Amino acid sequence: MSKISDVEYLKMDEWQRFWYKVGRFFIGIPGAIWKFLCTIGRFFKNAGLAIGREISDIVMTFVHGDWKTKLSYVFMGFGNIARGQVLRGILFLLFEAVFIFSMIVTGGYWLSMLPSLGKVGPDPRGSYNEELDVYVPSYGDNSFKILLYGVLTIFFIIAFISTWRVNVRQ
Repeated sequence: MSKISDVEYLKMDEWQRFWYKVGRFFIGIPGAIWKFLCTIGRFFKNAGLAIGREISDIVMTFVHGDWKTKLSYVFMGFGNIARGQVLRGILFLLFEAVFIFSMIVTGGYWLSMLPSLGKVGPDPRGSYNEELDVYVPSYGDNSFKILLYGVLTIFFIIAFISTWRVNVRQ
């Protein structure tokens, strides 16, 4: 179906215009899909290039940096403290300590439970409570809580990596 001029379109009656629009819609689908796929391809290409630039920058900073900079890769804030930015260095070091502590205490657990959203399923019978003389339902693991804390842990890891990257660039 070829594209027509405005005058030809205005000469059509209501049903002809409707079918013309339907035909133009279906003809335009392959082009729209191609445009969408090209946009996705450009996004992944640009994302890959940006990640490559960041990794290259981090490696070059480590290779050409002095001993203070290299030690700052392991102990966040050491380079800042050694260069006189004591408060900033202490905040970086404190953030690293909080991150390591939280990952050991709770973050690792929530990340390990995230793929299955819990290991203990609900028990339909429940357990017998002798005091009440009834069966009390057993719900198992709280999958909502696991999902919530697991996603929050992932955001915390992303925040740590971003802060580490800022610390390394100093």
